[in-house]
Amino acid sequence: MQKKSVVVLSLVSVALAGSFYLSGLFAEHLLYSAVKQLNNNDSFTVSLIDYKRGFLSSTANLAYVDSSATSSMTLNLSIAHGPIVFAKTPAGTKVRFAASRIHAHPQDKLLSKKLTITSIVNFDSQVVSFLSVDRVYDEAPSGFKVAWEPILGEFKHDLALSKLNGMLNIPSFSLANNQWALEISEFNIQRDGIINDDDFKIKGKASLKELKFSRQNVELIKIKRCVLSENANGNHQVGNLEVDLAVDKARIIDKKFSQEHFTFSAKNIRRSVWDSNVQLASFLNPKVLVEHAANVTDEIAAGAELNLEFPKTFSESLLSYLSFEIYRSSPVGQVDPRPPHEVLADITNSIVSLFQESVNNQLLVESDNKYALNFDLAR
Repeated sequence: MQKKSVVVLSLVSVALAGSFYLSGLFAEHLLYSAVKQLNNNDSFTVSLIDYKRGFLSSTANLAYVDSSATSSMTLNLSIAHGPIVFAKTPAGTKVRFAASRIHAHPQDKLLSKKLTITSIVNFDSQVVSFLSVDRVYDEAPSGFKVAWEPILGEFKHDLALSKLNGMLNIPSFSLANNQWALEISEFNIQRDGIINDDDFKIKGKASLKELKFSRQNVELIKIKRCVLSENANGNHQVGNLEVDLAVDKARIIDKKFSQEHFTFSAKNIRRSVWDSNVQLASFLNPKVLVEHAANVTDEIAAGAELNLEFPKTFSESLLSYLSFEIYRSSPVGQVDPRPPHEVLADITNSIVSLFQESVNNQLLVESDNKYALNFDLAR
């Protein structure tokens, strides 16, 4: 009986050891496969370098470079082999039956102390990733301050990121110097999307509880309960996009607003425009975005339609004040002898005149305290 127990225990040990070894091979195969799929684009390149496979764990570096080589990042990967993995997540330590668990840390010394990405890779190539950014409070000798509370995210996706749904929560974020302060509270992002060669469908939502901007301790802009919704879909030929921005309450200096809406829609846009322009990497790289945008007009399908509608008074007030702040920070604005209220009044009149000229030139349509921009490109 004792001999049988020893034999059974030996067989179990061998099987378990073999499973860790095979999981290591499988994890390596999955990572190289993921890199190959991610590189099916014109915006960036991902490389898996210095892969060192061990018995229970492996290490590697994942390098990202955009197409213009203006930005790059390298992640250090620590890979635990399955079939049983322990993953430390924002919700606590989780035990999973999975192919591997990957800890990713940026090679940058500052970021590596703050940012952690933990991914559990299942045997069906589906992944659950947890993102966490530690609390930050930093003040420069100049008096400039940046701060945020711990940022948490959870995403379910495949290896190629063609299927992705999840959420990101930023409890608070602030920027300030000796003159002004910007504060944001409860910023949440949700996304659910599928993108492949045949079709795509994306639903997204970003919500903001409150935004405040103050100068010399005087609150000048306050926006409460702001929600941005996105709905995109299409096939291998054309795509559609609908975006709605709703602002529950707002105040700009002494003007109060409520229930303000911005809407944008793009219908029957060629898929080539989506694939080359609606990528995060493109928006992070202005040079790439400009190069793509220069060709968009020629690529848009016949029968395409763009619609934009936004509130009149709220837009004029917000744009006027933002322009005023930019002007005050410019070299010319800093030596302008006029009182601030005169400068703001002058900028506001210019912004209002600009909108009215657009209406007169039939670029905008004005009705019910709204401006509308409608392009029917089939006409």
